Amino acid sequence: MKLDLPNARQVTGGLISAGQPSAEQLELAAEAGVRTIVNLCSPGECGWDEAEVVRELGMRYINIPVCGAPDINEANAGKLHEVLRDKANYPMVVHCGSGNRVGALLALQAFFMEGCDVEEAVEKGRQAGLTMLEAHVRACLANA
Repeated sequence: MKLDLPNARQVTGGLISAGQPSAEQLELAAEAGVRTIVNLCSPGECGWDEAEVVRELGMRYINIPVCGAPDINEANAGKLHEVLRDKANYPMVVHCGSGNRVGALLALQAFFMEGCDVEEAVEKGRQAGLTMLEAHVRACLANA
């Protein structure tokens, strides 16, 4: 599935990581068959009511607020893992402002829930948008 979203990356066949989509891009995602939007932004970060738009378009909306590096942790990775495990959520878009938080949480999820080693987990994170939070992710994994 190919969607025109900021910094979009195809993580798996039914999982796309991205930066903040517009309401128009969410409408196109719904038309393309996306079932679930997972927003890692803090409430009010995008400046409009994304949850309402997503629900009006008939998609499921899930918010896992990640306000900064302290929220890049095993607990939030576990919350994302539960969403990813539910096949009824696919296809889905997981987004934050740029995709960096998405990649960070997916790296932690790969390490803690999938059993990947540090380098594999970081690489999975990079493929999903991990950039500036890589040092924080590595510190989290080193302290595990």
